[in-house]
Amino acid sequence: FGSSGIGPMNARARSRSPRQTQLSFKEIAQLIFAREQARLAKDWSQADNLRSQLHDGGVQLYDKTRLWKCSDGRSGRIPTFDEVEAGQVEPVYEDAKEEVDGSKEEIQSLVLQREQARGSKDFQQADAIRSQLQDLGVELLDKEKLWKCPSRGMQGIITGYRSNELSDVEVHTLVMQREKARMGNDYDLSDMIRDELKSRGVTIEDKQKVWNCTDGRRGAVPSWAQITGEVQPDVRPVPAMPRPGIIPQAPMVRQPARPSIEDELVSLAVAAARHPDTATRALQALRQVFAGGAIAPMAVAQPVLGLPAAPRIQKAPSSRPEGLPDFNKAMQAIRRIKDGHRVSDEEIEWLVATRERFRMTKDYANSDELRKALLSVGIELLEKEKRWTFEDGRSGNIPLWSNIAQ
Repeated sequence: FGSSGIGPMNARARSRSPRQTQLSFKEIAQLIFAREQARLAKDWSQADNLRSQLHDGGVQLYDKTRLWKCSDGRSGRIPTFDEVEAGQVEPVYEDAKEEVDGSKEEIQSLVLQREQARGSKDFQQADAIRSQLQDLGVELLDKEKLWKCPSRGMQGIITGYRSNELSDVEVHTLVMQREKARMGNDYDLSDMIRDELKSRGVTIEDKQKVWNCTDGRRGAVPSWAQITGEVQPDVRPVPAMPRPGIIPQAPMVRQPARPSIEDELVSLAVAAARHPDTATRALQALRQVFAGGAIAPMAVAQPVLGLPAAPRIQKAPSSRPEGLPDFNKAMQAIRRIKDGHRVSDEEIEWLVATRERFRMTKDYANSDELRKALLSVGIELLEKEKRWTFEDGRSGNIPLWSNIAQ
């Protein structure tokens, strides 16, 4: 009776109780090695059985990144098939880490590896690393270029899309996030961003409201009014130093042109509205216009490569039908860029303004097609920030609709 009745009952009791198997480093390494041998021999049943044993011991396997991690914090790597064929199990055991996985340095290293994978279009590897970070409790905020691990009280920045060089988008975004943190009195976050940027060669001069990079790049720190949307941000108020390997473009020749009285009045009114401190001089100039005096001619950029000049501000824009010729000219300009033409800032601004004009007239088909064409030549439109960026690091503002003539 004892042997026939108690045995099944004990078996059921054991099956209902949680398993608390504590595996040593050597046992984990041997089980992982045996599983890889089974996978190499295509013995999937044995491989799954060994994987279940490891899972019962609290070991999770990450085949894509060839890593394993135990619930108690231990971790190590999964051997390659070459090591399995050579019977090299000891190096795998020696590579195991006894320290708790998930330090800030390890998280930052994984974040960097993921960005580098994204930069090289290896999205499978990037997704695998993202899953590994999620298992560590790390939240990735790609748009803000930040990562946070609330359970461990850690946070950091996301960089590495261009390997060892910070891109302009990364710098502008992180500088913006630092100012937002300062506005919200989150000084831990703002100090962290400042220190991380400094360690990568970017210093922020708060008094001068500029940032400088060791490679010669520089830009403006946005004001709080610009962040809240009260003023359109200007990301290039400070002339940038020539970047290594890039030949600076010769300045565009400007010729004086005589504007009409109406244009002079509108320009002066806009200048007074944008710069209240110059309102007095603007009013004096207006009195001069009404008195019949002349105002110094304004410089007008000449068209480049057959493109029309940048849109002028008009007092009362008149509506016009959908402009297919502008679309054709824009596509021709993009084809020239693909053929190797070095595009100027004025040409980019005209292309961006043309796309905005299609949006104003609700011509979304041409607007979307033009956006895709711009992206294909390295011109990216950041709608939320009202900025455009080019692949060589240049950037500028997307014009407001009120400043675009239809």
